[in-house]
Amino acid sequence: MDSRQMQKFDANLKKALHSLSTKETYVINMTSRNIDQIRAKTYECTKNSLDLKNLIIEAKNAALNKVKMNFKIIKMIEDLNTDKKTIKSAINTLRNDIQTAASEYFLGKRLSDLQQSHSDLEKKLLNLDSIYSELQISEKKLRNRELKAKDDLENYTQIIKFHDIKQNELSPENQNISWILYIPRNNSFLQKLIIWPNFVLEEPINSNNENDIYTDGGFSLTNDGKVYFLSGKIKEVGNVIQETDKFSYVIFPGERFTLKKFALPYGFSYCGTCASYGQFIYIFGGIRANSNIGVSLRLDTISLQLIGLTVLPTKIFNANSVLFNTEICIGGIGSDILYFYNLKKNSYDKIGKSYDQNCMKLFLCDGKDLYMIFNKFILKLKKNKQNSNGVTFCRKGVNVNIDQKLRFLTYPIYYGKYFYFVLTNRIVYRLDIFSLKIKEIHTLN
Repeated sequence: MDSRQMQKFDANLKKALHSLSTKETYVINMTSRNIDQIRAKTYECTKNSLDLKNLIIEAKNAALNKVKMNFKIIKMIEDLNTDKKTIKSAINTLRNDIQTAASEYFLGKRLSDLQQSHSDLEKKLLNLDSIYSELQISEKKLRNRELKAKDDLENYTQIIKFHDIKQNELSPENQNISWILYIPRNNSFLQKLIIWPNFVLEEPINSNNENDIYTDGGFSLTNDGKVYFLSGKIKEVGNVIQETDKFSYVIFPGERFTLKKFALPYGFSYCGTCASYGQFIYIFGGIRANSNIGVSLRLDTISLQLIGLTVLPTKIFNANSVLFNTEICIGGIGSDILYFYNLKKNSYDKIGKSYDQNCMKLFLCDGKDLYMIFNKFILKLKKNKQNSNGVTFCRKGVNVNIDQKLRFLTYPIYYGKYFYFVLTNRIVYRLDIFSLKIKEIHTLN
């Protein structure tokens, strides 16, 4: 390239560079101007956004205020409705008060008359209630009299039949099971209770003589129909009891009762019912001169001699004993245990340990089953041969209130389907062996 061309090239290059510098300056200026414009616009947008946010907040607050105002308005409307109802009720009450006052003013006398009439009606109603109650009582009395009349008719029929039967037509067995002998509390003369299903007839016995027979001893009805009253209490001075050893009796029943007196080696009391087996009577428990002697004796009814037995493990009194199969069941005050006495071995087996020692144990036996009245219950007992413990397999509440301290006044009897027994409260009871219900049928004179 020659020098001229070089100069021209340099001139063009400088011109191009100058032109490029001018354009860059322009672009930079324009860019700076645009940035300023954008910054202004951004500031304006930010300001507008803040203004919009403030407007939204103001709108929201306005809406909330409006809602609150609406609630206030609704509450005011409800309060106005309530006030309206209250005012309306007050108006009605006032109107009723005005009407009532007017009625009381004009009808006061009428109201007084009505009140008087109401009082009179109440009195008449009370009189009617009283009359109705009296009628009910009268009806009940009439019904009871009717039932009693039917029973009396049946009883008198039985009495007539009884007196129509000649005495020698009654077998000794029937003679023994149809009456009970007992000693009255304040009288040494024997009395006889003639037993019928629904009633008892009292009469003194026709004996060969009158003797001193004492209460609270032992008593027994033997298989041959004889009745034994053993020893007893002569008198009680203060707290000291005296027993007789001279006056024990065997009574032979018949058209004319025969009494035979015999003496014992010593006296005792509170021996209760005494079991009999063969020619022997067995006596357990008892008191002598206020001491619990725990008698264990056998009376030979032929020789009238006493034989000592193995002593009971526990001393008892107010005892009762009854033959059950080939053993004798024994219980009394002073022990919570019952015993079976083995006739062959002359020994005792214990039965249970839960029978209150302060309660009487009243035994009844029909030859098949053994019953015990104890603490307002009727127990049907059997002996468990394996462990010699008594097992109660029938338990029923007594349906009459029998005091647990009462004892037999004399021996019980089994007649028909009933047991008849007399307790020291002088009441004759009847036990139905099927229903196990007890009924009071007579009170001794």
